[in-house]
Amino acid sequence: VQVWKDKWIPKLDTFKITTPINPLLYYENVSTIIDKERAVWKSKLINSIFLPHDAESILAIPLSSASPMDQRV
Repeated sequence: VQVWKDKWIPKLDTFKITTPINPLLYYENVSTIIDKERAVWKSKLINSIFLPHDAESILAIPLSSASPMDQRV
């Protein structure tokens, strides 16, 4: 799932990030902002990249501690 191109934010009407696109991160996947070893969001990174309402929506998404394979649901 790509951060800026895909619909993945369940709290927003469009399901997409509303923060202006960062050209350096345009093709990054959501997995880039997850600390896989600890199964938590990289909150400092998220807060530095996204507008506050987007960061809040991202950080509210629960992550599985079981580390399942990525898939769209």
